[in-house]
Amino acid sequence: MNLEAPLILVLQLRAGSSLQRELGKLQPQPSALEQRLDQHECEIGRIFKPDGQFFSIRGWANHRKVKINIKEASNYGRVASRLSKEAGISTDKVPDPRYGSVKVYHESILIQIIP
Repeated sequence: MNLEAPLILVLQLRAGSSLQRELGKLQPQPSALEQRLDQHECEIGRIFKPDGQFFSIRGWANHRKVKINIKEASNYGRVASRLSKEAGISTDKVPDPRYGSVKVYHESILIQIIP
């Protein structure tokens, strides 16, 4: 019984799979610089988007990494509503799993009250 042929085949398969792993390591991976560039391009697009973005009070606070409690969020919401009305910027309501629905405000308003 000749065992050389199957043994050679097994060795070739193992060598092929290790070669594939090595080639996988050589595939171009996005560098940290490229990832940062992508993030900045997204941010630039957001800034130059004419209507900007809308956030809830808690969403904006989380975005800015600021901790606020429910009472503070309520007070900020009243201020944001008043400033939005004065500036003529519309607000909207969106569904929220915790509160049923929450108002969202333009980021130009929110940055004035939660920098």
